[in-house]
Amino acid sequence: MALFHFIGLDRKGALATRMAVRPEHLDYAKGYVVLGGPILDEHGDPMGSVMIIEADNIEAAKSRLDHDPYTKADLFENTWLRPWRAAIGGIAGYEG
Repeated sequence: MALFHFIGLDRKGALATRMAVRPEHLDYAKGYVVLGGPILDEHGDPMGSVMIIEADNIEAAKSRLDHDPYTKADLFENTWLRPWRAAIGGIAGYEG
């Protein structure tokens, strides 16, 4: 297994969508997210997501994201997915 870093920035005005879909997203994400959480705006409201994803390869990571309830709800305006490796912190040396 490999790790991938995902950033998704929400569409403007999508906070209600995020909150409505959040329980389903969290349940689904348990299957593939090693570490994750919301990006917060200056008021402390969620405006995006950061996730460290475990998958066999980038295509598998993309597939998991494609089936995520946040993606299905068209929450994200912009996304970014790249291979990632932990160098320091609680998951440094993570081997899957």
